[in-house]
Amino acid sequence: MFAISVQIRPGARYLSLSAGRARKYKTDQGKQTYQYKTNACPNCPLRPNCTDSKFRSIARSFHADAAERMNARAKLHPDMVRRRKAIAEHPFASLKYLLGGPKLLVRGIEKASAEISLVVLAHNMKRCINIMSANKMIAAWRTT
Repeated sequence: MFAISVQIRPGARYLSLSAGRARKYKTDQGKQTYQYKTNACPNCPLRPNCTDSKFRSIARSFHADAAERMNARAKLHPDMVRRRKAIAEHPFASLKYLLGGPKLLVRGIEKASAEISLVVLAHNMKRCINIMSANKMIAAWRTT
């Protein structure tokens, strides 16, 4: 397999490959990827390096451009990445652990919002208990 440089023009419905071919896309909403198939494969001079089958399918995420921009910014500012890991990533990991994994137990925006709110409340209470101690926290609640 050889490397293919993929260039998608914003708003366009074509994928330009390094071989100079443009292919229309199909959108698979479930996987959120572009699917590119072409009839040009049988006549393509790069076909022996690319595939043995009749056609070649290339999947590219809708968010691939954003991920590439984010990786470029991360390489330019590694100190910011370290700082983010120290400050922001820990609460998200704790919340994910409290949820029991990446999936929610309920469906629907109101129910999911309520579940997230309960998990965030549990996380904040846990942080307060670790910082203040349970007795000081109960005393503070009684005075309010």
